[in-house]
Amino acid sequence: RSSWRWIRQRRMGDQHTCVDMATVICLDDYHLNDREGRKVSGLTALNTAEQKFDLMYEHVKALKDGQSVMKPIYNHVNGTLDTPETIEPTPVIIIEGLHPFVDERVRDLIDFSLYLDI
Repeated sequence: RSSWRWIRQRRMGDQHTCVDMATVICLDDYHLNDREGRKVSGLTALNTAEQKFDLMYEHVKALKDGQSVMKPIYNHVNGTLDTPETIEPTPVIIIEGLHPFVDERVRDLIDFSLYLDI
């Protein structure tokens, strides 16, 4: 799975509870084409024309509004687009990938940003 949930355990009296605190959304999952499709288009995944920015915006907005989404999955092993997965909203949504700040609509939804140039 391309996204994961960070589970934090808290001790409450004698009870242990698990709380879903954050969801990570990998923006590679929003590639327009799989590896074969990019061979045909002649564009790489670095090109913004190869991204589904409208869908990315819709998903980030829906999650922020407390709605679940069916997020696509880009399979890095074989370069295909796999069956989408259900992502449930959490208090913290982390978006990571090549182009998180390109789309102004997504930038406007971000409460806090951190850019790592690594």
